[in-house]
Amino acid sequence: MDVLGEPWVIGRVGAKTESLGCGAGREDGRGALVLLAVLAVAGLALVWIWTSRSDDRGGLSPRATMSSPTARSVPALEVPGAESPSGLRSPGAGSSEPGLGTASGAPGGADRFRGRGSLRGHVEVSGDLPFPDSWRLVLAPSTTLVGREYAEERVLEFSGATQDFEVSDLPLAGYDVHAEADAWNGLRQPVLLELRSPSAFVNLRMVRAGTVDGRLLDADGSPAEGVVVTLTHLPDRETREVKTDELGVYLFDPVLDGAWELGVGPIQNPILDSPRTLRVQSPGTSVPDIELPPLAALDLTYFDGDDERLLPEVLVTGSGLRGGAFEARTDSYGNIHVSHLPPGRWRVRASVEGYRDRRDQFELEAGKTETTTLGMARE
Repeated sequence: MDVLGEPWVIGRVGAKTESLGCGAGREDGRGALVLLAVLAVAGLALVWIWTSRSDDRGGLSPRATMSSPTARSVPALEVPGAESPSGLRSPGAGSSEPGLGTASGAPGGADRFRGRGSLRGHVEVSGDLPFPDSWRLVLAPSTTLVGREYAEERVLEFSGATQDFEVSDLPLAGYDVHAEADAWNGLRQPVLLELRSPSAFVNLRMVRAGTVDGRLLDADGSPAEGVVVTLTHLPDRETREVKTDELGVYLFDPVLDGAWELGVGPIQNPILDSPRTLRVQSPGTSVPDIELPPLAALDLTYFDGDDERLLPEVLVTGSGLRGGAFEARTDSYGNIHVSHLPPGRWRVRASVEGYRDRRDQFELEAGKTETTTLGMARE
């Protein structure tokens, strides 16, 4: 320091002391105070330098180890869904994630469906019709509710006038429940059985099945009589068959609600390649008129090859390479007439007791009738 490094200042102070006499003590005290002040400033400077170097090296400074007497520790806030340092999500209140608890302490996810439950209910029918003599209660995994993967399919049969039911020892799960009977539709009811509500009561209703009707027309707009029409239930492929009447009208009754396919011609040999998909709903579904393409016909007469006697009750079957099939028996004049046959090659077989089977092929043209007389040989 400059003050300590200049002795001439001290000499000058000493000179003044000698000349002033009694004032020398006062001057010496001031010099000492100045010296102490300088030393204190130098010490603080050294402490500041040491502290700065400790911070730069990553060490702890005296300031880091000091705590305020008024400081308080504040707990960290949990934000729902926020990532924790370990990478785990902190569940918020009411979390419904599988395996996580809810705010009320109730289990979530798979825990909701650990256990067994029961289902009770009552069944009614719509309208004034009497309750069916027998019916079925169907439980299946729900298409809309959670927990459907834990559901157990069940079908229970009931008879008589029983309209109340109870099913016990059911796995907790999401179910679709309905009652069904022949010619009756069952309206589905979703039911959720879980740990908090292991039992439930449902009211079920059955509605009378509806109908499917329509009309077939020939290519010229006239009614297509005697044509086979099929109706196939899509879920189980069950097929029903009717023929059109003299007005070309067909009617299926009863038909349960659901998805069906309507075809023209026998199911194995349809006349039209593409069936129509229907969404049937009671009380009934009417199909728009279906116009057939130009078709062919067969007019066959069978007789005894030896005495030329006409043969009744000959069973004649045929199938076309481009679709269509038929089965008929000759009348008392040994004749059959089959219309609405797709054009193309047809194989025909005739059989009757006491005669050898006869097989023929015909090439049929659209809009024309093939007329032929055929003899049968005796065995």
